[in-house]
Amino acid sequence: MEGAVVRAALAVLALTACAHHAPATCDARDTLAFDRCVGSALDQVMVTSGTWAEIDDPDLRSYVHTVGMRLVHAAGNQEDWTFRVVDDPDVSGESSFGNTIYVSRGALARLRDEAELAGLLGHEIGHVLAGHAHDGLIERTREVAVWTHDRDRDDEIQADELAVMLTSRAGYDPGAVETMLRAIAAGSPAGDESDVHPPMPERLLCLRAFTSQLPAGGTHDAAAFAVYTRRLVVSEDPRVVHVVGTAIILARAGLAIDMPHGSQAELASDQVVAAVDGSAVIVKPITRELAHYISASSEPDKLTLIRTGPHGAAMIAIAGPAPRATLALLHLRAPTHAELAALQPQLMDAAAPRKLWPE
Repeated sequence: MEGAVVRAALAVLALTACAHHAPATCDARDTLAFDRCVGSALDQVMVTSGTWAEIDDPDLRSYVHTVGMRLVHAAGNQEDWTFRVVDDPDVSGESSFGNTIYVSRGALARLRDEAELAGLLGHEIGHVLAGHAHDGLIERTREVAVWTHDRDRDDEIQADELAVMLTSRAGYDPGAVETMLRAIAAGSPAGDESDVHPPMPERLLCLRAFTSQLPAGGTHDAAAFAVYTRRLVVSEDPRVVHVVGTAIILARAGLAIDMPHGSQAELASDQVVAAVDGSAVIVKPITRELAHYISASSEPDKLTLIRTGPHGAAMIAIAGPAPRATLALLHLRAPTHAELAALQPQLMDAAAPRKLWPE
């Protein structure tokens, strides 16, 4: 969940900045146009920073967009929407301004058919259509310190109901929304009192009552879902950053960093933390776009620099008594074929058994 927490924190900061310093072309007199404009600016910031970086699978991205637009059209909406599949193993789905929806590959890995995917996207589309994101932005910009817990939970129930309605209108089995929710919730820790999502028993009770009012039946399209998700990486992707012997491998960026013998290194979330010659070294993969906005810095006891590869970049931070001497011990190169072959991620198996809440 750490990635989701970091994304949420960065999103709040970006939202606040967009709200107070919206692009000059954003006309606050037109609510819908303003939301789209702010959403576009927010999306650019979050994607460029790598916080909402997309998976490298154009076929799956196109498939998710097609399913999403099928739901949008079922709602009678003819606007352009953006659906991004975030390269994050955490389970999350988020809606933003400007008709932009984000779902993580970790969330997709919990699903088993297209109808469940429609349920996930429909829930986030529902948040947008109901104006929930806009209401939250207004509260933040006005710096309103109010307890919105009950309203937030009502928003989730409303988004669930809209997901059921949209999946049904789009020709999917509306019952898939329930299995989607149970799959997403499986194995997740129970929320505390601050959780904006209602308790699952209450949520399912409301969902079943609403679903019972709609015609039964509809498609699931498990075969199409299995085809498009066959290359989906589940869990952590070792190609992002990994340690092989005394080398730090950033396969996706096309970079490798050799450390001297005796160095110790371990993975910590999406970065490597190492002890090299008495200094602490942190290597974090970043996008090439973000690399343009980060400046190198040098002080007597710490050093930060950026190194770019053919497909990405890395930020290297060194702290210790002689950071430049430590830097001289690190050798930058391209990964070998053997190293790349050793970094094989676990791929999606849509036919594999899974847990459903409350298991």
